[in-house]
Amino acid sequence: MASRRANEVLTLGGGPYKLGKVLGRGASAVVRRAVHVPSGRHVAVKIMDHKLLHNTKMTENVMTEIKAFSMLDHPNVCHLYEVIENPMRYYVVMELAGEELFDYIVERGRLSEDEGKRLFRQLVEGLDHCHRRRVAHRDLKPENILVTPDGASSSVCLDGT
Repeated sequence: MASRRANEVLTLGGGPYKLGKVLGRGASAVVRRAVHVPSGRHVAVKIMDHKLLHNTKMTENVMTEIKAFSMLDHPNVCHLYEVIENPMRYYVVMELAGEELFDYIVERGRLSEDEGKRLFRQLVEGLDHCHRRRVAHRDLKPENILVTPDGASSSVCLDGT
């Protein structure tokens, strides 16, 4: 995937986004921090290169998951703001919900029992919301569970790859 410089401005359907640092990298996508310039809202932009989605079936699966997640509205499920496709890439603009659960735990050493229970309950509530709407995550792992910096809440995030 072509690298992009930090602070590059990317114009998508919802307006210009100023791209920031890379938050994560997967087999077929890069997630970048960004700011929606008109509103100042901080977001995450998942950039998926068409040619790295290895086949039509994989592309269909990704688009089905994105469509399903875009219809969910729950405080413990990352909100998708917009999805843009151009001839080279898909751009999925979503809520910047916090840091990965794995990193959160590593930085703090361990969670207290109460904190673990609270975050787990929120995770289950987010997944329950998904399942009641017939949406299965299919790749639940610590990288796809985000925790706010203060540890107040956790969210299930779209993987999509």
